[in-house]
Amino acid sequence: MSKTMVLAQLHAFWVLARARVAETARERSAVAFLLGFPALLLLSLALVFAEGHPYERRAVALDCANVAARAALAREPDALSIYPLDAREGRRALDEARVELRVVCDARSSQQATVWIEHGPRARLSAVAVRALFVMDGLDAQLRPVPVAKGAYARGLLPGAIAFGALFSGLYGLGLPMLRLRRRRVLARLTLTPLRATTLVLSQLSARAALTVGQSLVMLAVGALLFHRAPSASAVLCVVAAVLLGVLAFAGIGLALASVIEQEDTHGDLLAASATPMVLLSGAFFPVRELPSALATIAELLPSTALVDACRAALDPSLRGLAAPLAILALWAIASIGLGVHRFDLRRS
Repeated sequence: MSKTMVLAQLHAFWVLARARVAETARERSAVAFLLGFPALLLLSLALVFAEGHPYERRAVALDCANVAARAALAREPDALSIYPLDAREGRRALDEARVELRVVCDARSSQQATVWIEHGPRARLSAVAVRALFVMDGLDAQLRPVPVAKGAYARGLLPGAIAFGALFSGLYGLGLPMLRLRRRRVLARLTLTPLRATTLVLSQLSARAALTVGQSLVMLAVGALLFHRAPSASAVLCVVAAVLLGVLAFAGIGLALASVIEQEDTHGDLLAASATPMVLLSGAFFPVRELPSALATIAELLPSTALVDACRAALDPSLRGLAAPLAILALWAIASIGLGVHRFDLRRS
């Protein structure tokens, strides 16, 4: 490709991306929905879950290798969900109300070791019941109250709310508009120009990504106001990186579906049908490990789960566990966009 052609493609890319952003910005209802709906959703979730989570089983973080203590907890599989977590992850899960109790042992194997049961102010009854299990087996178990904010569970939903904004923005932000342009023969007419299909797709992707990053920044700001915890600059950058990869992955899925579907209504219904299980299996509302083993394995490979995990890890000061979900998102983005661009026919009516 000559230098002139490269410059022409870059100019076309810039004009199309700017036009897409301007088109959305001119529609007040579109801007209000894009920025206001996710913030309203987060506010609603914060109010609904302000008093705690709706789990029927008590979630327990376990940082203890004591065989007797583990056996005592295992006797109540219908009442307790046990998650082996180290000190840092267990405390973080307790702070976000993803677990109700945290069990810690002073010693790793001794039968006489003291077992500490950490609990928030609303989980004392559960802690007393778990302590009774240990006492029955002759273990020295003590309660240790720890401060947990009332809105802890709602604060823990912030990564999921950010991820869902990117999920729906990506799914509906590329495939459906491209399908409409193709149905109206706009894309067929564009094939008579020097514009390449890749340039068109990348311009639309860039515009959607820019809008979704703005949406995510609004979500972070609302979360900081609601929960009085402002993210660091590194956390914001990592969330933006995760959101960008998530938008690319989900936009690619939407484009791939548009490459095999003719009707807009059918495409929209299929997107909704695809989004529902990805939302439910994302791990935003309950741990993926609560699912049956086969379903949990599938859930861990979904882009929705990876995006929630990436946003959650990005908001953790340690940034631990960020690389793996970002890698999964990158693979989904490359595969779905590559398939969508390869199969999408500009000329088909």
